Amino acid sequence: MTLKPCRECRKEVSTQAKTCPQCGVPHPTSQLDPGTKQALGCLALIIVGETVYLTDTGIFSGVVKVRKRGETTEYWTNMEAIP
Repeated sequence: MTLKPCRECRKEVSTQAKTCPQCGVPHPTSQLDPGTKQALGCLALIIVGETVYLTDTGIFSGVVKVRKRGETTEYWTNMEAIP
């Protein structure tokens, strides 16, 4: 049985404890290491960047048409215009 500091109150807690006996936080010794946090942050940034890029590319290339609220004109996309 190994003791590690609680991630909230920093008191020594068993690694097998489900809650901290001092502060009651669940899974008190489970923490992501800095490398994992950095990797998750980079992954989130890449996903957001790709989403913005693909949305902008679709709008500016004409594949996706944007219309004002209340406008009822229907647009044909490039894909629908192909016979």
